[in-house]
Amino acid sequence: MKAVVLHGPGEVSVEDVADPGIVAADDAVVAVRATAICGADLFPFHGLTPGFEAGTVLGHEFAAGMVEYGPETEGTLRVGSIVCALPYAMGPTGMEVIGFSPTLPGGYGELMVLQEAMLMPVPEGLDARTAALTEPLAVGEQIKVLIEYYAQSPPPTEKRK
Repeated sequence: MKAVVLHGPGEVSVEDVADPGIVAADDAVVAVRATAICGADLFPFHGLTPGFEAGTVLGHEFAAGMVEYGPETEGTLRVGSIVCALPYAMGPTGMEVIGFSPTLPGGYGELMVLQEAMLMPVPEGLDARTAALTEPLAVGEQIKVLIEYYAQSPPPTEKRK
């Protein structure tokens, strides 16, 4: 598949990389339909993420079409349906962010492997480009709620002892 690969600060290229396949029995393969650029993607691009591995396919804000299910999934979403996903999965070292791990390539590639439990169906009539903004919209809403909360109950100014 084609993917945008980060090699180091300021170094990206479009390359042919191996198609990701089902690794765990609860995995699903999806084909990326749309992806967004997150501010968090810019940190490794500018060399501001210590320990970030060269060869990573970035992108955790995306919408994708269902392609294939692992043998122990429920398969509740039909193949071809558009989905979004929480940008996390259990990797070999524990919970990892999709697109920030060389073992969990992100939405800047043509295919991704996601855990079925993290998939969310996109409502009929909502296009993939709009659906790819689900995660940044959720972050914005979370910030709005925190601002409203602290406007009513300012955080303590004294240090804890």
